[in-house]
Amino acid sequence: MDTPLPLVLDNPILSVFVRSTDAVLYDGPATSVTCLNDTGPFDILPFHVNFISLIQDRVVIQPPDGKSIEFTIGKGIIKTSHNKVTIFWGFETM
Repeated sequence: MDTPLPLVLDNPILSVFVRSTDAVLYDGPATSVTCLNDTGPFDILPFHVNFISLIQDRVVIQPPDGKSIEFTIGKGIIKTSHNKVTIFWGFETM
């Protein structure tokens, strides 16, 4: 019988990419991302299930250094897959 490999959780990090229609606003590591959708606030943490949602109001990124970065948005979209979080907003004005 095969022995399962241990899940390494010592330093879980997300790779986060945030873009508006004008510029890349963040491209780096994070320990969490907080957003709001129609059902309420939610957090994306490392090893989150693959996920896509429309988002609104604000995005808060928690980089590993502990200094939160907050973006005020209108509406946007978030996609999470394999510890990569991609956020786009501003497309409603295009």
